[in-house]
Amino acid sequence: MSFLFYLFRYPLYQLGNPQLRIFRPTFNLALVRPGKEQPPDTVQFRIPMEMTKFDVRNYLEKIYSVPVAAVRTRIQYYKNKKKNFIPYICEQL
Repeated sequence: MSFLFYLFRYPLYQLGNPQLRIFRPTFNLALVRPGKEQPPDTVQFRIPMEMTKFDVRNYLEKIYSVPVAAVRTRIQYYKNKKKNFIPYICEQL
């Protein structure tokens, strides 16, 4: 290992020492507008497939301090359509 690794190595956590690390989640939540009218206390997010209901609840409660009443998830499939599709003719000689 290089000399810089040992020079700038992060100190080990010991009981009583201040916590210097900040643990951030690797997931991203995207707040989206719902397609239909929703009650004012309901929000809709676009989340990764790896996130569970428990992960969503913890994410909102621990990071944003938002009380969560219920979490409902669904998988929405999209049609595989090419946008701006231009048909072409393939000729064989």
